[in-house]
Amino acid sequence: MQQVNLYRGALLPKPEVLPLSAINLSIALGLFISVIVWFVSWNTQNTLQHQYSKQISQINRLSSQLEQLQNMIPAADVEAKAIASINNLQNQLIRRQKIAALINEMNENNGKGFSPIFNDLSQISNKDLWFTRIFVKSNQINLEGETLESASVANMVLQLQSFNNTSGVKFKTVSIAREKKHHNISKFILYSNPEELQNGI
Repeated sequence: MQQVNLYRGALLPKPEVLPLSAINLSIALGLFISVIVWFVSWNTQNTLQHQYSKQISQINRLSSQLEQLQNMIPAADVEAKAIASINNLQNQLIRRQKIAALINEMNENNGKGFSPIFNDLSQISNKDLWFTRIFVKSNQINLEGETLESASVANMVLQLQSFNNTSGVKFKTVSIAREKKHHNISKFILYSNPEELQNGI
């Protein structure tokens, strides 16, 4: 019987050895990327902490003014003006507290891969509205809040559409209503995913 040797080990290519310089370059690149990620996280943390401190300072100032006004209510002729000022300060105080709570929650969740959409929401520059409930999942946003001016809600939507992370959000449910006819505060809801309401924060 004739035997045939099919092994051709000599024809196989020699294994390539990765140069030491390439390994060092990969390690250096990995360290560089790690430093960038750490710096971005650290910078975001500092920014949120500064915003939180600013809100706390405003809360303390408004609380002091509110206490002074409450102690200054004298006769009936100035009572109406004083009460109006107190109500205004109370609304500002509540709004600042809610903003501070939101920023604080963003600060606490910053290291957990918190959605970048919250960065856009934190940039809303409108003193006539504030959020009472926020739900974010992927690119879906459900918002609830209160406003002194209905037009402020439309302006907020325009601002969101100009930001990178919220430009593509489409709201399926939009509502603005006052609980009482002569109440100066309206409640609003903006839902891009109404089915996920039970998971809001």
